[in-house]
Amino acid sequence: MQVQQERYDELAIELYTNENLSEKDRMLFYKLHNEVEHPNRHALYYLIFVQRDRKGNNDRYVLSDDERKIIFDFLEKKRVSESGLNRFEYNYWSFVKWKCKLKSEGSSPCLPEILEINLSDFKEEFCINSHRLKLHEVFIKGLRRCMELYLLNEVAVMVGGSFVDKENGKPGDLDLIII
Repeated sequence: MQVQQERYDELAIELYTNENLSEKDRMLFYKLHNEVEHPNRHALYYLIFVQRDRKGNNDRYVLSDDERKIIFDFLEKKRVSESGLNRFEYNYWSFVKWKCKLKSEGSSPCLPEILEINLSDFKEEFCINSHRLKLHEVFIKGLRRCMELYLLNEVAVMVGGSFVDKENGKPGDLDLIII
């Protein structure tokens, strides 16, 4: 057990010194983190931060699905802990949950597919209950008023947020951008 702790600590030092662990070393670090007597949570979350930051600066840098799932498990434990996730961890947790089709009690933002649709089809597709119909009526009233104010004959709108998530029976609002 002492040998494992020493190797784990060496990997943490390497991470802090160079911010560059090979995939093999990262996988070993994750494994040892669950086994050693004195895991370094700060080093673990720093490693996750470094990987997420590296991806943000290089579109071609891709983690394996196995590593993503391991990171998700650590973030899931942190999510339900007293400290919770910071917004960057939450964003990555949400991405991995979606990308790897993982299950969690935590909710993540809706990432719908983008589709082009006219207003009548939009109403038919997304106004599936009276709550959504009321929001749609306010939306149409606002669009009409906008068209009157700016003397428009037609308008293009992008709609997003919880309203386009059909599984959400009671979205709080309708998020839109008028183009």
